[in-house]
Amino acid sequence: MGQPIQLNNTSQPLPFLMVLSSDHITGATGKTVTVTICKSGGAFATPVGTVSETGSGWYELSASALDANTLGPLLLHATASGCDPRDSEFSVVNYNPSVVLPTSPPTSASFGTIRASDIINNACDLLGVKAAGESLGAADAQMCLGRLNRMVDGWGVQPATIPVTVREVFDLVADQADYTIGLNGDFNTTRPVWLQSAAMLQTTADPPIEIPIPIITDAMYQNIRIKDLSNTLATTLYYNATYAAGLGTITLWPVPNSTVYDLVLYSLQAIAGFASLTTQYVYPPGYTEALEYNLAVRLAAPFGRTLDPSIGQIARESLAWVKRANSRMVDIPTDATVLTSSWASGYNINTGQGGGGQQ
Repeated sequence: MGQPIQLNNTSQPLPFLMVLSSDHITGATGKTVTVTICKSGGAFATPVGTVSETGSGWYELSASALDANTLGPLLLHATASGCDPRDSEFSVVNYNPSVVLPTSPPTSASFGTIRASDIINNACDLLGVKAAGESLGAADAQMCLGRLNRMVDGWGVQPATIPVTVREVFDLVADQADYTIGLNGDFNTTRPVWLQSAAMLQTTADPPIEIPIPIITDAMYQNIRIKDLSNTLATTLYYNATYAAGLGTITLWPVPNSTVYDLVLYSLQAIAGFASLTTQYVYPPGYTEALEYNLAVRLAAPFGRTLDPSIGQIARESLAWVKRANSRMVDIPTDATVLTSSWASGYNINTGQGGGGQQ
């Protein structure tokens, strides 16, 4: 892939070097150069842009929207008296390559702001793929963006990498048991991998009353004999993590036969992927280093680099720090056995029995 040129480019000239045919090395100056171009496999033709000399044997074809109006390879063939013919390749793309991988953060970025371009640049610096301050080619940048997003997607199924528990309230429809959840579903939100907890919200009360309900397992839902039983208040929720069209399925039982209650869901919300190389995101503390070093681990093989053990160690440690920061307090359940009469007087640590060691 040649140097990228933006579609309908009017600002970036096409540079090329002419050398003397006498030694095939010395830059040819003061030459009248004839240029033809080929757009995406078409015939070579005279360009609209004009040729000018920039010095030391370098010339350039001035920018013209008509010369760069076709996506794909743009080939340049240059000839001049006493010079070797010169062939250069460019690539017309539908983005501005000058901002694909900026090498310094924007002045408006605040602390904690993350861009995919910065993460990719830093990961490639760690691997020695490029020198600090240099930019990757557009194709390599997009490959790195894809691997970064796949890594973030994988973190979304690891509960300890998920920093946020979200509380959302949804309206219910009378006599409807099943609801899809996900983008453009009945509950239009991010499809949860897990539901933490659920509740029914009585909106007619002042203030509203939130009544927790259990999330039941597949086996527990299977054991419900009359699944169409209806009631004003649902007392259980069954979540089937389907993924057709990107939607999960929530089933309430008994089936609410009125709209007195709304449904409240508490779910883990994973960090977002990157929509583009330059879109800015704000991530929690610790994620920047974890993203950079873990991406470096994943890019070592594609770029043919041997991974420095210190990079792998920092990748593991930084991800572990993120997971420790996301540790959540949980309520410890009490085994019903200890509440029976034989255990009422306490638990004997020496005998492993209740009631002072006698049963």
